[in-house]
Amino acid sequence: MISEECSRYQDVETGGIIMGSASVVRKTITITNVLPAPVDSQRSAASFILGTQGVNQLVEDYAKPTGFALHCVGTWHSHLQDTGGSPRDYQTAAMIAAKIAIPSVLLIKTPSGYRAILAKGD
Repeated sequence: MISEECSRYQDVETGGIIMGSASVVRKTITITNVLPAPVDSQRSAASFILGTQGVNQLVEDYAKPTGFALHCVGTWHSHLQDTGGSPRDYQTAAMIAAKIAIPSVLLIKTPSGYRAILAKGD
């Protein structure tokens, strides 16, 4: 699904929401699905800014039928070059880690594969 989204937006960065589960004990994040970016997201050649319009409802509609066993475990976005996380990506991870108790992931799709930044509190 991520590859399909990237093929639709080949000249700009794109992204979305990652759903799944996280286990601190097992030190794993399991991804079960990705949800589309909200309509107010901003795509450009240099960045992707995930919008907020309708996010809470979108995530709840996915999580509620599972009894919230599956929930939002992070976000993903693409980079047009084979680079790791940008300073902004690391700042975002730190912000997320400071606000939530469970580990989250910021997944970055590059032309040659994936990079991940773990966002976890101390």
